[in-house]
Amino acid sequence: MYESFYGLREKPFNLTPDPRFLYLSKKHKEAFAHLLYGIRNRSGFVEITGEIGTGKTTICRTLLEQADPDVEIAFIFNPYLSATELLRAANEDFGIKSTAVTKKELLDELNAHLLEQRRQGKNCVLLIDEAQNLSTPVLEQIRLFSNHETDTEKLLQIVLVAQPELRETLASPELRQLNQRITARYHLKALDYDEMVHYIAHRITKAGGRGKVRFTRKALKEIYRYSHGTPRLINAVCDRALLIGYTQEKKQISAAIIKRSAREIEGEKVKAKRKEVAREPSRSRAVGSAIAAVCAIIVVVFGGYYLYTTGLLDKLGTGATEPAPPAEIEPVRIEVPKPNPVEEIEPEFMSFVRTLTYRESKRDSALALAALWGFGQEQVPLAWETGLVDFFEGAADLGLRCSTVRADLKKLKLVNLPCILELYLPGEERAVYVCLKNLHEAGGEDIATLSKGTETIEDFAFARLEQHWYGRCFYFWRDYQNVPEILTLGSVGGEVAWLQSQLRAAGTYEGEITSTYDQETASAVMAIQRQFRIDDDGIAGPNTRMVVYAAVDQYETPKLVREAASALEGA
Repeated sequence: MYESFYGLREKPFNLTPDPRFLYLSKKHKEAFAHLLYGIRNRSGFVEITGEIGTGKTTICRTLLEQADPDVEIAFIFNPYLSATELLRAANEDFGIKSTAVTKKELLDELNAHLLEQRRQGKNCVLLIDEAQNLSTPVLEQIRLFSNHETDTEKLLQIVLVAQPELRETLASPELRQLNQRITARYHLKALDYDEMVHYIAHRITKAGGRGKVRFTRKALKEIYRYSHGTPRLINAVCDRALLIGYTQEKKQISAAIIKRSAREIEGEKVKAKRKEVAREPSRSRAVGSAIAAVCAIIVVVFGGYYLYTTGLLDKLGTGATEPAPPAEIEPVRIEVPKPNPVEEIEPEFMSFVRTLTYRESKRDSALALAALWGFGQEQVPLAWETGLVDFFEGAADLGLRCSTVRADLKKLKLVNLPCILELYLPGEERAVYVCLKNLHEAGGEDIATLSKGTETIEDFAFARLEQHWYGRCFYFWRDYQNVPEILTLGSVGGEVAWLQSQLRAAGTYEGEITSTYDQETASAVMAIQRQFRIDDDGIAGPNTRMVVYAAVDQYETPKLVREAASALEGA
């Protein structure tokens, strides 16, 4: 409608994901790099998360267009499928001419296809968008997909693109095997103000409007106030603003136009919501009537059946006024549940953790861990108090990094950093979180100092924790050198020289400081990975850098074990 007025070839702010308009902010570039890294290195599972409207689907479609010729991708964009339906959809998207009926036959066809593609030097990828909507059985089926492998490598790479809720789903105990297999994760954040300005200019230029459409500085600030940098909201408010500008014959978009645009968009949402609420009473009446009808049928049917079986129907039919007493009914035996033996044995510990709730424990454990890194409560973002804390985003807010690993007591001592433990309590579906501040020995036992906030501190035998801890923990750590996300074979530069010097200090590298990530460097990385019991892939990713910082005395880091030297003895 407004394209000719502004001299545009097409609409610049369509809401549908279009790879031609992809604007790669620093965050989007990092997300895309994680995707390509996971695919090229056959790392198994890759997870990309982000809030609604941050550009996840656009990245998916860009990957489909820009993937190397030797990469074959099956794209699942409708996750509301059963396990068998998803398997069938994946096979169809891989171009498998299927005659299978059963799940086993579908799996056999997929495995044969993957082997043939690998023989031809091709890499197969299963890309699933909106993965937060996948059910637990389907996610478990996806985990089994990753079992397609040779003796040396995975035959299928799986990419899960989802809203942040997927993290919570994968944190459940029944999905811990899948969660452990995710080797690359990235959370896509909204654009900052400068990125938003470049994003708007980029889309206008792509649509042929460079120099023809102008947003005032106040208008841009108003767009950011409304959208908070979410691309989908930016598109919505800018598209409506161009339409309003067209109706007013104004080619300069002012703050007043943006405010009106936002009001119109929000007004449509409120109106739609009111209509939905207005329909609720009639729905409720309909549901109530249906329930009443069903209850009436049950009474008639089962009442008649009772009268018939007891002979009362005949008596009532012959004019009997008093029914005979019913036959003696077997008394119902109610089993009184026995007390949970765990709670009997550890009353102090259970009384401590029973006071925890999911949301508050995430906030309080993050506050406690941040305090150990020198951040007072007044220094943490206000969002920690008003919303659900995401450990990865929360660490980034403080200039720290967050890593999640699977561990046991020995590994906790090896890494030797305080962390957040994820606990599951009897009868509770959601996890709760505590900060493990310190480990020390007393009376031949390992004693854990726990905190559920900045003030409350309790000591418990670590053996009690193991009743409720499945091994998942979160570390905050500082990337002192601001090293790139991944260093691997072929990387060059000062960061590689730094890594080599740290590995030499840790005793795993004996070569020259060459600034080149060669095979000797990779072997040294694998050695320290095995020492700290993390995946020994020879790639210096975030978890590896975390343990490198912890392994040397050069950096001031909070310690978990009071006698740090003893933690590495015999490692």
